[in-house]
Amino acid sequence: MTAAAPPVHTNAMVKAIAVGVALGLIAQVLRQVPGQTMQFGAATAPWLSIGFALAVWAVRLRAPGRVLIGYLMAWLVAYHLLFALGQSVALSAAFREALPWLILALPVCLVLARVATLATASGAIADLCLAVPIAWSVPETLENVQRGDIVVAAAIALLAFLPLAASQRRDIRLLTFVIGAVVLGGLAVLVGPVVRGQIHS
Repeated sequence: MTAAAPPVHTNAMVKAIAVGVALGLIAQVLRQVPGQTMQFGAATAPWLSIGFALAVWAVRLRAPGRVLIGYLMAWLVAYHLLFALGQSVALSAAFREALPWLILALPVCLVLARVATLATASGAIADLCLAVPIAWSVPETLENVQRGDIVVAAAIALLAFLPLAASQRRDIRLLTFVIGAVVLGGLAVLVGPVVRGQIHS
């Protein structure tokens, strides 16, 4: 008698955790390399865009929340753990640095899982939901443009379109999508620094 195969959503979550660990390690390695590579490794938007794309992909498996939580928690742990090991920092210090982000990650994942689900539907709300990762990428894209790190800015901007590809939608209203990206991006520019200022890590 053969053992039952694990549920599809469990497999998806395991894969998301593996991706999160791999990308968390890559981000920390990139952060240690001086120059534009450091700016990309230290960014937040591109790694979150990848996680959101995974959540959009997982909607068809009915597991966007599990996948996003698995990915983001694994990313944060791997990122800060490698920082501690690479810089000979006490694990307790690394944990204190990661803790605010880990606390914030759970509600963010729950909200973004809902946004990912809506993004795979059709209509104006779905179009706006797909514009969300574009919006949260605007502040870091502009910051890197101002520093002259054009390659990093382009990479962050391009990864923001990954959820759009993951949705496989063909009925997007371009005008709604663009207006949503501009309006939400403007809000992100205004609110982003305030939010980041509340997290002392």
